[in-house]
Amino acid sequence: MGCGWGDTAIELARRVGPTGSVLGLDCCNAFLDVGRADAKEAGVTNLSFLEADVQTHPFEPVHDFCFSRFGTQFFENPTAGLSNLRFALKPGGLMTMVVWRERADNPWLTLSKEVLLR
Repeated sequence: MGCGWGDTAIELARRVGPTGSVLGLDCCNAFLDVGRADAKEAGVTNLSFLEADVQTHPFEPVHDFCFSRFGTQFFENPTAGLSNLRFALKPGGLMTMVVWRERADNPWLTLSKEVLLR
């Protein structure tokens, strides 16, 4: 979810193997076009891409797992987006999100400002 250029979706498709499938979803079709081309070049055939807004897409509860690497941080309405993703999962389905931590945990984000303020 929020797959961007598709690199993580391609890796997930490799990990689930030929008996599994992966749906890469993003709201930017230009990103997805790159992902489609990269998946084709890599010979990954168990991956499809969909341009959609996660917050409003009419999901069916058919997915075992939802993964987001820095995608949920762009939700206009996090409650709507996360609720809709939960609806997309089968009972017992799992969701994993990689998100930024506090600014103090990411000094590269604030170091230049701190230096300027000194």
